[in-house]
Amino acid sequence: MERAELPQYRVNVQDAQKNRQLAILREATRSSMNGSWTCDWTAFWDNCDFACEAIIEMSFESQVVGLLKFGLYPYFGGELEEVEYLHILNLETIQGNTRLCRPIGLWLIWYAVQVSFVLCTGNSDGSMVTLDSFEQQRDYYQRKVKMECLGDATLAPGEYGYAFRFTQDQAMAFSEGLERNLGFPVRYSY
Repeated sequence: MERAELPQYRVNVQDAQKNRQLAILREATRSSMNGSWTCDWTAFWDNCDFACEAIIEMSFESQVVGLLKFGLYPYFGGELEEVEYLHILNLETIQGNTRLCRPIGLWLIWYAVQVSFVLCTGNSDGSMVTLDSFEQQRDYYQRKVKMECLGDATLAPGEYGYAFRFTQDQAMAFSEGLERNLGFPVRYSY
C-alpha cells in the first residue's frame, strides 16, 4: 500500500498583536528546510522514506514557522501493511522574539492526529499517536498537549527522555478541544 497524498489546511492562529490570522498546514518541500533551525532538517529530508514518513510544515505570511516529521508503523520490507500507529519523530517551531504566531506546535500535532485518524488502526495497547521527548519538553507534552506520559524512554545511546501517547479517545479529545478554542480548520487545495 502506498501512502496517500496528505491534505492541506488553513488554521486559525494569533499573530504577535493577538489578532486572528490564518496559517497553512501542508506537506513540506525541501526548500521548507531552509532557515535557522536547531535540527538538521535538510538531513531529515534527505533520509526521509516518503513511503512511510512525511514532513509537515506550518507557514504564516509565507514563512515556515514550524516543522514536524512523522512515521507510520509498522513498515515492512518497503511496504506499508495495515498501519497501526503514527510516531512523531521530530517537532520544531520558531521560538522567542521571531515567533510570528501562536500556537504552532499544537496545530502541527493536530495535523499528525488527523493523519492517524485516517490511516491508523491503533496498536495492541491502543496507541494511535506516539512520541518521545527530552526532559525539557515533558511539561509541554504532558500539560499543554495533554498527552499521556508512559514513562522513561531511551532517545539515543546515552540520551534519555519520556515516551508519550494518544489513544484514539485522547486524540479525539485533543483535536476537539483545539478546534473548539481556535476554530475548525478548512481543508483546501491551491
